[in-house]
Amino acid sequence: MSKDPAFLLYSKDFYEGTRTLLPEERACYMDLLLYQHQHKIIPLELKRIQMYCSGCSIETIKLVLEQKFKRSDNGWFNERLKKEIENRNGKTQKSTASGCLAGLISAKKRANNLPKEAESRIKNAFDVSNFIFDKNNELISDHSKIKQNIRQWFNRLVEPTVQPTVNNIVNGDVNVNEDVNDIESEKSKKTGTNNFREKSFSKEIEECFQNCLKHFPENLHPKNGVASKWKDTIDKLNRIDRIPFKLIEEIVEKARADSFWNKTFLSIPKLRKNNGDELPYVVVFHEKFIKNAKQNKSDNNSEQTESIYSQDFYRKHATGFSTNDS
Repeated sequence: MSKDPAFLLYSKDFYEGTRTLLPEERACYMDLLLYQHQHKIIPLELKRIQMYCSGCSIETIKLVLEQKFKRSDNGWFNERLKKEIENRNGKTQKSTASGCLAGLISAKKRANNLPKEAESRIKNAFDVSNFIFDKNNELISDHSKIKQNIRQWFNRLVEPTVQPTVNNIVNGDVNVNEDVNDIESEKSKKTGTNNFREKSFSKEIEECFQNCLKHFPENLHPKNGVASKWKDTIDKLNRIDRIPFKLIEEIVEKARADSFWNKTFLSIPKLRKNNGDELPYVVVFHEKFIKNAKQNKSDNNSEQTESIYSQDFYRKHATGFSTNDS
């Protein structure tokens, strides 16, 4: 894959974060940002950096680095730019994955080999995070690998001779989407057989699931294989999004107790779905219920969980250079 030719820079935030810099310092800062974008890390040797920051003195470079960058064993880096690059890379992976699935569905439809009901089930079962992260939760940089994983997953769903199982691993990297349970559950109802193996979950996930379940009326409780879909969402919220189990339970409790959201928040999997602004509902609910609760000084628990949440998850969805990082 070729190098990403651009990164997002928000003019207002950049201006506010650099307004106290002298013109030569601001120019030096921009040169350093461009260097990091192209080379990932800025070398420690100041004389070498000076070759890139034309017209800037060693003293100016050192001042800007100490104010706007962090030093590591390998070199200097601007933390916010690093996150922006990672977020942008994640969007290209998501675009590749979504485009691949759309192409596969279109090809099947042109061949009149994909019933509308099956198309709907496949789209509902598709979770892009299963295909753009490897088993170490690192973004997969090889886009051909992402496409290969999706093709294998797709073929398992549409090929009647291949029975998908939730514990199978596609190509050694990506778990088969556990929403396959829904499709297999329907097959089981018709044939009277159980064609999939129920995925086992940790004790912590099971406890979180049971605690969340208390906030849903019995008529909304998941049936058959759908329970695995709820537990799988909890697993991903904790394992991939780094949200503590207690915070997941608190978000569910607050959202279900709200007179508006309890009419639309009807299942746990909705937490990882995006709203119209492309924000996961878990972020929407956190902003509305948990962060607002922080204003109440007596709510020490909310204050503690919010700080954990902000560090490990919210940064993935925040945009723009903040004043402190720019």
